[in-house]
Formats: sequence, structure tokens, C-alpha cells
Amino acid sequence: VNGVKLQSRNDDSTTKGSSLNTKPEPPTTISYQRQRIADKTYEVVLSWNSGTDKETPDEALTYSLMVGTTEGAQNILASGANSNGKRSTGTKGNAENNKSWKMVLKEGEYHVAVQSVDASFVGSKFSDSFEFTVTSSTKLGDSNGDDSVNILDLTSNVDFILGDTPSVFVNEVADVNGDGDINVADISGIVNIIMNGSAGIARGSTYDPYNWEYFSDKPVGDATLVRRDGMIYLENDKPVTSLQFSIDSSVEYELSEELENVTVVNFVEDNKRTFLIYTFNNQPIDELTNVIFDYLDINDGDDLEIKDMVAGTNDGLLLNLKFSDESFFDDSENVMKIYPNPAVSNVNLLTDITKKVENIEVDIYNVLGVSVYKTSIDSMGRLNDLDVSMLSSGVYTVRVRMITDKNEEIVNVHKLIKK
Repeated sequence: VNGVKLQSRNDDSTTKGSSLNTKPEPPTTISYQRQRIADKTYEVVLSWNSGTDKETPDEALTYSLMVGTTEGAQNILASGANSNGKRSTGTKGNAENNKSWKMVLKEGEYHVAVQSVDASFVGSKFSDSFEFTVTSSTKLGDSNGDDSVNILDLTSNVDFILGDTPSVFVNEVADVNGDGDINVADISGIVNIIMNGSAGIARGSTYDPYNWEYFSDKPVGDATLVRRDGMIYLENDKPVTSLQFSIDSSVEYELSEELENVTVVNFVEDNKRTFLIYTFNNQPIDELTNVIFDYLDINDGDDLEIKDMVAGTNDGLLLNLKFSDESFFDDSENVMKIYPNPAVSNVNLLTDITKKVENIEVDIYNVLGVSVYKTSIDSMGRLNDLDVSMLSSGVYTVRVRMITDKNEEIVNVHKLIKK
């Protein structure tokens, strides 16, 4: 027309000077990752592979995303192009040369598609729409909500216990035994999840992301913190992998040197000093030492109280932890206590925790010095039960002969009143 020759073009090309410029090809794969940053709010990273173009090197391509709540919608992020990929402005793609893009999204369903944009600002068609759902699929133990269970979740629990609540903390899965409290037993549980390779999925999970199978919160054994001669001993019938307890903040103390390779955290709040003792591999503390404190200095007139006690054992399970003040042994020549006294039917024989007794021989004499009862006990622990129901009411002398693991012979004599 008017002596000017027009060059024809089709949907797959555009003019660039006197040569034909083909449209680039879009990326073919899209993926995403998410991390919780607040309640029902997530940081989402969208990633895609390289597009291609005949005229523009791959590294010179830019990319434009459209993100919406339905397929083809751009109500979350506008691409600057229509649904066919035709650019409305002569500009680079909104993601520029990046092949990933970070967004903050609320929980919900989203659709994303991406186009390549060449050096002439010509856009490709959009990739196939990629649908993804932002929702809480948090795994048991994933206290920081990043879709994995690792050491960061353990430290998040520690921070929470210390009162330094992380900006993101998923209480319902940080409490791995579901007992309503975040404590050192949950730390043992998280270590167990990591060590057993089940960090990738929630225990017992199905397609329902909220279907967590919590660890049992029923104690499977007993442990005791025993005060004796200005020290605190640990006594247990199952391995102790973690401890938590509090004492008055005015008490001066020294931890056992054997705890050097164990993580010990303490903090003071409301005049209480709370201790967290645990390992990163759930190594039993009692394998290292049976002494927690090798020195305690308590104010005159004050009684030592140990409170808020928690003990964890193997497999992230709980022990029933209690405190026993056995300072009555401190100024006594006896290494055994008999109680209750007076007795009705049975008495307990409690031996000093500093002695490991392997055999106990008991002789009971009446007021005339005649032996009325004799027995031998292969001690299974420090506390042994003795049946005296066959004795008549009266006063008796109880002679106890003990043999320790070091073949030491110890003899104690006690008075017993039988009701």
C-alpha cells in the first residue's frame, strides 16, 4: 500500500527490524516451598525451570508470573500480559531474570502460571497452570513450622521454655506427647523423631495433615532426685535422657563435672532457678553420672525443695520423677532406715544411696533376745519390703547385715515397734 511492502506475521512470531522474531517458549515445570511466618500466614517460594528462545540466550530471558485464587486469575499477582501471553507493556517480566519468586500468602488455594519474555519484550504463552494449597501440614515435632523436624525445632522448644517464644511456634506439634505442657520431655521426643528418621512425616499421619499420633504421656517408669550429704543424686529404673526441675534461686550449687558433655540450660524467674538437662542424641544421663549436683549451699533455716520436675526416657516417653530428702543419713552411723515404725504388717528397708547393697540379711529378736524371724534378701534396689505381719505386738530388735558390691560388710541395729 502506497509503495510500502508489509511483512506478514503469525501468532508465533513478531517483527524485529527486517528479520522474523519467534516467541519464546515458557518454563515447563513449577514447584513451591512454604514456611509458616505467623498464624495462618506463610512465606511461599515459587520456582521454575528455564524457558527457551531461538533469538534470545536463556540467561537473558526474563519471566512474568500471574498468581490468582482461580485458574487464569491474576488477582494476587498481575503478569502484565493477557491470558494468551500478549504483553500490555514493553517491559521485562515481573520476576525479571529470576527463576524463583518469594511471596507472603494466607492459607488457601492458589494457581500460578509463568511466561518467558525475550529481549524484545515479547512474551511466550503461559505455562500450564500450577495449583498449590497453602495450609498447615505441620509434622509432629515441627515446632517452627518449616515442614521438617530438625535441630532448629529442638532449639525452638528450648526458647519457648525459657520464655523467649519464637516468632513462629506451632504449639500443637511442639508438644510431642500432647500433655498440654512444653517441657524437656518434648525435647527428648523431638530428638527421637530426628534420630529415627521419621522427621519427614508425622507419626501415624494420613492425608489429613492434622492427624498427629502423639507420644504417650503415661509414665513408663520412675526416677528420683535424692538429697544426701549436700549433693543431689539421680536414681532411676529406666534410662533418663532428659531432666527438668527448679530450685530456689538463692541456693548456691555446683553441677557434677560429669555433665560437661551434656547440654545444661538454666534460667531464673519468680525466684526459681529452672534447669533443663538433655543431650542431642538422647544418651542417658545416668550412663554418665548418678550425681547431678556435687555441692549445694542452702540458707540456714531453709529447706531444699525441688519442684516442677520432669524426666524423659528412651523413645520420647516420660518417667515419674520425684524428690526424696534423705539428709537424715548425713549425721547417722546407720546406712539403713526402717519405716514405718511402729509397723502394722510390712516395713520398708531403705539403704543409703551412697552404698550399693547386693545382699541383706535380717534377724529379728524379741525382748528376751530370742531370734523370732530371719530372712535373706538379694536386693534389687535400695528399697526393699519386709513382711512382719507374723510378729506379735511388741518391741523388737532388728539386726541388719548388708554386703555391698565392693564386698564391704555393714551391720546396723534398729528398734522396731510392732502394733
